[in-house]
Amino acid sequence: MGYLSLYRRWRPRMFDEIVGQEHVTRTLKNALSFGRVAHAYLFCGPRGTGKTSVAKLLAKALNCEKGPTADPCDVCEACKRIREGYSMDVIEIDAASNRGIDEIRDLREKVKFTAAEERYKVYIIDEVHMLTTEAFNALLKTLEEPPAYVVFVLATTEPHRIPATILSRCQRFDFRRLTVPEITGQLKDISHKEGVNLDERAAGFLAKNAEGSMRDALSLLDQCMAFGTDEITYENAVEVLGAVGSEGAKEFADLVARRDLLGGLSFIQKLSDEGKDLRQFVKDAVEHFRDLLIVKECSDPARLVDGLTTPLQELRRQAGAYTVDDLQRVIDVMCAAEGEMRWAARPRLVMEMAFVRLARMPVAAAEGAPAGEAVDLLNRVRMLEETVKRLHAALQDLQNAQKRKRLAPQSDIEVAQEVGAAPGNSAEVARPDTGIVQPGAPAAGLSIEDVKTRVA
Repeated sequence: MGYLSLYRRWRPRMFDEIVGQEHVTRTLKNALSFGRVAHAYLFCGPRGTGKTSVAKLLAKALNCEKGPTADPCDVCEACKRIREGYSMDVIEIDAASNRGIDEIRDLREKVKFTAAEERYKVYIIDEVHMLTTEAFNALLKTLEEPPAYVVFVLATTEPHRIPATILSRCQRFDFRRLTVPEITGQLKDISHKEGVNLDERAAGFLAKNAEGSMRDALSLLDQCMAFGTDEITYENAVEVLGAVGSEGAKEFADLVARRDLLGGLSFIQKLSDEGKDLRQFVKDAVEHFRDLLIVKECSDPARLVDGLTTPLQELRRQAGAYTVDDLQRVIDVMCAAEGEMRWAARPRLVMEMAFVRLARMPVAAAEGAPAGEAVDLLNRVRMLEETVKRLHAALQDLQNAQKRKRLAPQSDIEVAQEVGAAPGNSAEVARPDTGIVQPGAPAAGLSIEDVKTRVA
């Protein structure tokens, strides 16, 4: 058999190996021990939190030769078949690609047949929210009263899209995101079993980038192990993932604090030239400013901030250059940029415009200064400077327009109107070329040629 990825090779084989879902595993183990197994379960939660793994463990526990048991042996033929994925009676269905009423009708017909190899037939329907309304309606009766040897396990990341009639027929379990320490511990354990030395800081970096998903964390670890070394350091992890790392986020925060527009745009250009993922950097920067806000406001930030990637002392230093309002504005602007960059054809331009907005923020008062009056005065001065610039530009435009008007050639009528007599002395003059009488011309008796002579 070919190479198996880490998340498949180290899939939990016992309920006690499931990380971070004790409320789920304890309930299922008690149900198995006391013979209170339901006919339908609904597993909800983010990706990579163990929904499919728990579903397969439930199938093993029901069909183990010692079972139904809360502790399957994992060595009998039934456990082996289910673990390796070739059991005829544990059917995994991807609802994203089998979402129509015809597929559900086929399932209803096959449910009638008893199990071929195992004690129970277990249907694991993944991404069940993708089923059509007609398919859900066709599944209702079977889900409500299945044969005694059938157990349904529905898994979804979007339970709000499932009809209430389906929800009421299932026991629902909500899987939570895993914490950074939980993922870090699991990564350290698996890397040790794989014969790889994983640095503590690198493990924290991978766990933080996994965003609560154990599968994502193991995929990142697999990628770092393919780098070709027996030791994975923080620098290796940053390089392999194409990230900027905590040093880049700190440099960006310093540039924002100084309102250094040229330096900030140059920094963004450097990231783009090095082929860094700007979307990922914006996410890292948002996390960094969030840490600064917590350090700024909380008396004991150690419980809320990961001090492995950036020490608390460094975070406190940077937080001193910002006010709380500044940090809130920065996070708002960066979050908006992150949302725009997700679909933007030119993410670099979105990030540059975000930094321009940050660089034009009002300058906050220094630490220890009277914040209210000082900040208000600085803001008023800045507004006055902007007003003076706009007025100066408008005056320049007016002067240029008048200059162009003086240099432009004038028509006969315009010349006549400029040297016209006072009100009451105007007369109608006929143009010699057309014979048309024009009102508002100079005093009677003056021809167009006389008017031109006088003007000259």
